[in-house]
Amino acid sequence: MPVYDVQSVVSTWIGDTRIVGRPPFISHGQIKSIQSQLKPGDILLERRNWYASNAFLPGFWPHAALYIGTEEDLRRLKLLDNPLVQPHLADYRKPAEDGEPHTVMESVSEGVILNSLTESMGAHYIAVLRPRLTDEQQAQAIAKAFGHRGKPYDFEFDFFSADKLVCTELVYRSYEGLLHFDLAKIMGRDTLPALEICKKFAGERDKPDRQLDFVLFLDAVPQEGTAKLATTDDFCASAHRPRGFNE
Repeated sequence: MPVYDVQSVVSTWIGDTRIVGRPPFISHGQIKSIQSQLKPGDILLERRNWYASNAFLPGFWPHAALYIGTEEDLRRLKLLDNPLVQPHLADYRKPAEDGEPHTVMESVSEGVILNSLTESMGAHYIAVLRPRLTDEQQAQAIAKAFGHRGKPYDFEFDFFSADKLVCTELVYRSYEGLLHFDLAKIMGRDTLPALEICKKFAGERDKPDRQLDFVLFLDAVPQEGTAKLATTDDFCASAHRPRGFNE
């Protein structure tokens, strides 16, 4: 435990440290404009430039989150009475810290939290992938995600224990039994870097039995300090971009 405590403090510091303070390229208005294209269960891949953690995490995409949708979405999916969801409804119905509705579940250094789309997507690059599942299967995955809310972040990246979760493990466990994700061995541990979700889509994109569909990719235009909608090919090519701090 003392070793883990030190590891968590150091990892939190690295994860929260940003070397350059440029604002996100993706604007609040862009995020609001694309929300209508999202569906509950969509997987969000996110990248923020110049964070120290980008130098240590494998690949260009360091973070994944889950879009759980609006309360109307949860009602349509018959989730408001689900025993995994009900204990969290009061907090879910409160505004997020930025005043926007809670529509995202993600695991950050503070643990598995509810967040707003505008706060979660306040990044430099965003991609959205959609599991090819029925509404009933999506409801099952979202209920599982609610069941993990409040768990601490796993600074050991242990995918064989569910008491603590990293960001991609929330996606992995929510879709367990519904989607297949190959774990990659990183520093001797079997884990799921967010990059592997990108590579999964790229490897399956032309197959009729693919498990993920492409929804959108907001790619940075660094010289303008903005982001633009990019193509499926651009997203697949992002798997080969350098991780680093690049702008």
